[in-house]
Amino acid sequence: MLNKKRVAKNTILISSTRICQYFALFLFMVYAARFLGAEDYGKLTFAIVFTNLFKFLADFGLGGLATFEVAGNKSVIGKFVRTSLFIKIIFSFFSFLLIVIIINILNYPEITKKIVYIFGIAVIIDSFVFFYGGLFKGTEKAEYEFYCVFWENPIILGGGLFCLHKNYGLISIAFVFLVAKLISLGLCKLIYLKKIQPATPSFIDLNYLKTLTKKTVPFALFIIFATIYSQIDTVMLSYISGDKAVGIYQCAIRIPLMFMIINHSLELAFLPTMTRNFHISKEVLETTHLKMIKILLLLGLPITIILMSLSEKIILFLYGESFRASIVVLQVVSIISILRYLTSAPATLITAINKQKIKTYIYIAASLINIALILILIPKYSYSGAMIAAVMTNSIVLIMHYVIISINGFKRWLKFKMCPILISSLMMFFIVNMLRDQPLFIPILLGLITYFLLLLITKSITYEEIKALQ
Repeated sequence: MLNKKRVAKNTILISSTRICQYFALFLFMVYAARFLGAEDYGKLTFAIVFTNLFKFLADFGLGGLATFEVAGNKSVIGKFVRTSLFIKIIFSFFSFLLIVIIINILNYPEITKKIVYIFGIAVIIDSFVFFYGGLFKGTEKAEYEFYCVFWENPIILGGGLFCLHKNYGLISIAFVFLVAKLISLGLCKLIYLKKIQPATPSFIDLNYLKTLTKKTVPFALFIIFATIYSQIDTVMLSYISGDKAVGIYQCAIRIPLMFMIINHSLELAFLPTMTRNFHISKEVLETTHLKMIKILLLLGLPITIILMSLSEKIILFLYGESFRASIVVLQVVSIISILRYLTSAPATLITAINKQKIKTYIYIAASLINIALILILIPKYSYSGAMIAAVMTNSIVLIMHYVIISINGFKRWLKFKMCPILISSLMMFFIVNMLRDQPLFIPILLGLITYFLLLLITKSITYEEIKALQ
């Protein structure tokens, strides 16, 4: 019981940390878009996305490995941290060097280069924060990560808005992000030394260094290619079509991506249960997997319907008339919500059955497909090409995940009964579109009420599933 409570507490804290980060950044980016306009907003989002491509190269999978390595054997914490930091310092240096070389080869304007350099340092610092976060999760002290990262939100939101109001420019905003990350890292280091492990003599065990490097490669490859798959479109759109196209595209795609915190939280909640069920029986594991599919479908469909049907009102409410071009983009990329929600269930199952390597291959393939589609579509259709490539690649990733679990003998999802849920969704779609000329909250509220009432009437949702949603 105590262990279950600890797992629940850690899951809630990890989710809360992510929600705070997502929400604060989203609020700031919405305000920044309205204040800066499409072109300068495009510069800002390009710098953030471009440097984020190198965050996980700097981390080299050590943040993810920390949770598993330390959880399995807490006595290795000191040696693990010393060796990991040695590896991270080397990869951080090469990451920043790559950022500088690539941004200069691409021949961006000086202002963009300066913003990228500052964000590059901030992102590398953030990779160390991410590492300590993994370490805290491994020691079942997720609250420490929450304490460290929480303070980023008021600094970025307050400092960023102050810089915008004072018209200090994009470089000052980049410095705000840098300061926020430095404070987070300082708190991480302080808590680690005070609560986890006091400072010890620094020496590197070369044998352990080799072992750790081998262990971290699969984590590194997975995270690096997953990041390339999800963010390369913005970088290539910037290079091919310019800052304004990036601004228009990023305004739209940030909205469905904000809702990804829900399915990520469900992945965290279901993974321990599914891993445990894997060692009990395949039938119990598949039943849990089907429950996860159902909950994700129940949540993903209304989000997609609202974003698709009310895209004009949402864009104009958040960003204003100057971003009207983003309306069509949001209508199309809203499909990403349901695609990623439905991908989360098989992705969690693959992790639970210890087939993480397959996920790496999926994202390597997805990255290559995405780059190929982008090279074909963006030169001709600009941000419209980027949105089509994003939807197509996410669809392919979804199909690949379900093919993989079917090959591994998990086929009960093929018999999943979707009709009552789809009927409820269609009725919601009808209500939302019928009321789309009303104030924004009316179609959303009445659509959701209709949807969940129909789910209850058709017995598509049970009391147990309602508790799971809570």
